[in-house]
Amino acid sequence: MTVVPPASDVGAMYELPLLAGHTSSSVQAMNDAGDVVGLSLDANGNGSLVRWGADGSLTPLQAVGGGAGTAEAVKIVDGGTVAGFTATPDGVRHAARWDAAGVLTRLEEPPGRHTTADGAPGRSGPVVNGESSG
Repeated sequence: MTVVPPASDVGAMYELPLLAGHTSSSVQAMNDAGDVVGLSLDANGNGSLVRWGADGSLTPLQAVGGGAGTAEAVKIVDGGTVAGFTATPDGVRHAARWDAAGVLTRLEEPPGRHTTADGAPGRSGPVVNGESSG
């Protein structure tokens, strides 16, 4: 996977590193600083959520329980905080936030409600808003 970095290096492309044993990647969002968030995929198409720093670094983003799992990014802000979703082992999706170190904070919702992640940044990073019953 190659990505065109922000305006400072217009025209340049960089190859993004993959997790060990993975063969491809899929980008889900990029911020103005050149950080990218997406999936590192194995040969079977199973993905792990990762953040690529503008410096070429690779940071795996935790899943529920600390391991690999189903996760999706919606937005990454310049400080490296990511907003998105993560699924519990039973498949229920929850709004989530990952800090710059890749540590997950699962955002709880009221009983009977499901939250949605909004790509709009808040004062200190992405926000999660919206809810639906069911």
